[in-house]
Amino acid sequence: MQRIDKSMAISGIVILSLSLIMLLMAIFSSSMLAWLAPEPRYYIPTLGFIISSFLLACCKTTSK
Repeated sequence: MQRIDKSMAISGIVILSLSLIMLLMAIFSSSMLAWLAPEPRYYIPTLGFIISSFLLACCKTTSK
């Protein structure tokens, strides 16, 4: 049986949604060709996606 850590899951979802909003703002505030170039405004949303996926993967724990 699996138990989900609610606080970690909520944190992962919040970080994921904020990262998605920041990424969409960065994409649509400039031209679409600028999205292909590595710029600092895309680093924070990318780190947010990595952290949130880690939290969502770790929120499931196995218990007896």
